[in-house]
Amino acid sequence: MGYSIELYFDPDFEATIRRAWDALAASGVPSVLQQIGGRPHLSLAVLASIDETLILDLVETYSKDFFRFPITFPAISLIPGEQHTVILSPVPTRSLLEMQQALYRLLDVCGHPPFGRYAPERWLPHCTLSKELSGPDAMKTMALCRQSLVTGAAEVREVGVIEFRPRRELGTFSLLTP
Repeated sequence: MGYSIELYFDPDFEATIRRAWDALAASGVPSVLQQIGGRPHLSLAVLASIDETLILDLVETYSKDFFRFPITFPAISLIPGEQHTVILSPVPTRSLLEMQQALYRLLDVCGHPPFGRYAPERWLPHCTLSKELSGPDAMKTMALCRQSLVTGAAEVREVGVIEFRPRRELGTFSLLTP
C-alpha cells in the first residue's frame, strides 16, 4: 500500500483522458489506472505510509493557500524501465512548481517525507496515461494517445489524497477560485 497527494483537473480535460483510456482498452492495451478506478491526475507526492487524519488536515489547509491555475500538456512522453510508463508532460509553470515545493516542505516538517523522486529537485511532473507496459505495448499506447488528441490545456482545480492498491479516495479539496 501507498499514498498519493494528487492534483485534479477540470471535467473536460478529465473526460479527454478517460476517452483515451477507453481507446486504449478497445485496442487491447488498457490503462492500469482505468482498471483500478483511478482518476486523471498529476501526483505531487507519493508516500509509503501516513497518519491519515494529520495528512488530510494538512492538505485541506494547504488547498486554501492556492488558486486554481491553468496547465498545458504539450507532449506525450515515455518513462522507460523494466515496465514502461506513458505520460503527458506539462509545461512546468511557476504555480505548479511552487505548489509542489510547498507541499514537500510541509510533509517533511510533519515527519512524512515523500519518496525521494518527489523531492523538488528530482520531481518529474506528469499525468500518467498508462503504466506497467511492455516495450511493444508502450509504443502502441503512445501511438493511440497521439491519435486521441489527449494533449492540450487544462485547469487544475482540486487536490486529493488517496491510498492505492487497492485505490481508496481519502479526501478531495477544492483550490481557491480567483
